[in-house]
Amino acid sequence: MTDDDFNVSIGRSVVNIKARSIKYPSSHQAVSQAVAEEIKTADIAIVITRTPYENNYFYEAMGKVTILSFYAWNQLTTLPMENGVLFFLASILRYNLPLPDPHDLTTGCVNDFLWDKTAVDLGMRSASLCPTCQEYLARQKLTSAALTSLRAIEEILEPLGSASRADKNVLDYLNFESSSTRQGSANRFDVFLCHNSKDKPAVRRIARSLETRKIRPWLDEDQLRPGLAWQVDLEDQIAQIGPYIVFFGSSGMGPWQEMEIRSFLLEFVNRKCPVIPTILPEASSVPELPVFLRQMMWVDFREDSERGLDLLIWGITGKRPRRRYV
Repeated sequence: MTDDDFNVSIGRSVVNIKARSIKYPSSHQAVSQAVAEEIKTADIAIVITRTPYENNYFYEAMGKVTILSFYAWNQLTTLPMENGVLFFLASILRYNLPLPDPHDLTTGCVNDFLWDKTAVDLGMRSASLCPTCQEYLARQKLTSAALTSLRAIEEILEPLGSASRADKNVLDYLNFESSSTRQGSANRFDVFLCHNSKDKPAVRRIARSLETRKIRPWLDEDQLRPGLAWQVDLEDQIAQIGPYIVFFGSSGMGPWQEMEIRSFLLEFVNRKCPVIPTILPEASSVPELPVFLRQMMWVDFREDSERGLDLLIWGITGKRPRRRYV
């Protein structure tokens, strides 16, 4: 890794961990000797194995070499090991950043220590640097190398989180995204907009604002083809798209919203798709949210529409807005 770029390559050296468990530092010294010539120009070398650590860690580093163990991986998560490789690459790269000590508690941040190894599942699905760590970094003067590591971490976490929340192998997900890009994105949507038809004008304005930020919303009036059974298309889109925005305005809940919300919550359980309750600017007060939506973080457009839009995009993409709000 250089100050300007981040490169990953697959090693060619033969590495053999002969013991029944990885011991520190003897196992790392043997591995370092085996790959010594190949890693001269590398910043980090990662050896991936199913051999367990005697100390029950996922990984330890010695010099340039890190041994990463996927022992009993299927007891910790249903996600593929390929997702884990990317997650731990981001976890290792975080040591190049001037971050505070790793979190003792499980937060879903890549800077969690993971005392409870099953928390790796939440880490992959969250795939983020928490607001506390982001704010801490914002106060630091980052070197060029640290900025390169931060960019690499962000580039890793974005597809990892999207794939993991959809219970997909991140490599298949990336191939799908690449194929979609080649074929055009005419049939791909980033978010589903659920609303009372009486609130359509306000929802339409927010949809257009999302499009200016390169977010493609599914809005019924734009996508339902005349002459076809719209309920079938609606079901198909709910099963494919996620996240979902549920709008509440001055007109109360529409007749179809309750049924759609039940479908969203099922997708939230099965695919971890975010469901974002959103208060429209015209609402006179905070509505009584359906009981299962009350636990979700919500967005309020009534006081600051720009902040509301930034928060919606954060919920949709997982990328925290750069501007600060007090």
